[in-house]
Amino acid sequence: MIVNIVGGGASGIIAAINAAKNGHEVNIFEKMKNIGKKILATGNGKCNYTNKKMDETFFYCKNKELIKNSLQIFDDKSTISFFKSIGVYPREIDGRIYPITENSLSIVKSLENELNRLNIKIYTKTKIFKIDILKNKFILNDKYESDILIIAAGGKSYPALGSDGSINSELIKLGHTFKTQRPALVQLISNDYFLPQLKGVRVKGNASLFDHKNIKIIEKNGEILFTDYGLSGIPSMQISRFIKPEKNYIIKIDLAQNIDKDEINNYLINQTRLNPNLKISDSLMGIIHFKLINIILQINNIHNIPLNQLKRSDRNKIINSIKNFNININGTKGWKESQVTTGGINLNEINEINFESKKIKNLYICGEILDIDGDCGGYNLQWAWTSGYIVGNNIMRRDKNDTN
Repeated sequence: MIVNIVGGGASGIIAAINAAKNGHEVNIFEKMKNIGKKILATGNGKCNYTNKKMDETFFYCKNKELIKNSLQIFDDKSTISFFKSIGVYPREIDGRIYPITENSLSIVKSLENELNRLNIKIYTKTKIFKIDILKNKFILNDKYESDILIIAAGGKSYPALGSDGSINSELIKLGHTFKTQRPALVQLISNDYFLPQLKGVRVKGNASLFDHKNIKIIEKNGEILFTDYGLSGIPSMQISRFIKPEKNYIIKIDLAQNIDKDEINNYLINQTRLNPNLKISDSLMGIIHFKLINIILQINNIHNIPLNQLKRSDRNKIINSIKNFNININGTKGWKESQVTTGGINLNEINEINFESKKIKNLYICGEILDIDGDCGGYNLQWAWTSGYIVGNNIMRRDKNDTN
């Protein structure tokens, strides 16, 4: 059977490899000059391609059982084993798995070698803008015919690397619906006046997102990076999937995660007794970054006075700001900077076992275009490998059943 695949990214490539191994004639259609462009950009070019801490809790969707069952078929161990079989050996850093070269080109070139070995034809610089179904055949762009069609076109993130959502309208014509897509794993924007003064400051702490009603939405831990436009770093980027346009949010950061309020309070009281003429800023230098001290004093309208002149009420304000440093969030850096898409094709429209469309027979859908996204750390690539593997492998299984 002829299998055409729209999208030469991670899920499309793995689907192609498995379909070809099962005896199908496979073609990949990629709008960019080369396949795997987004893979090359992953992990700042190092390609964090999976994670040893792998289960459904690291993913966001309404059907966690689908994730759990899918990972039982093709998980991080399966991914590591597959890549070793094509010449990519792993390096583990804090659970994250990279190629031993720490170069994403190792991943892409090894995948290309496998595609070539299996005689999979790759049509680059070929954008698919039309999908028709005639006599149980899929026709792409009035030209390319197949028995099976796999959609692995990605979401809308990193449009410069090929995934821009342009195929969505064709899938809607075929009867599919989309949950609203938004950029995720992207930097956060804030209009707070003091942020340019904090540019480059890094804090290992806890970041919690609150809505305009002060209801807590999510919290994440890790290194937070202050920028002149807002916040970056893994916790901020993982929070970004919850940011809706034209909504206002507050992120509360615990700047001293391992020190509670009472301990800070007792420390300052003790310092006041031992060194009464010590300036506030000097007393806090061992707890938080000096730039943050200056901002905390500014926003609380407290002068940098000696400790023996500091009022109890002002001391409490300082401590509260250290443990709950507020940043107003006005949005994200958007699609151009986002690493992944939240939202996508509704999961109740696909078969949970083989990812075949419930709307159209012989149409399969995998990867980021589905309403599934994961945390930073190799989880989104793992979903691409997992869903692509399942699709490519299950075409063969159904054919065998049909011939019995």
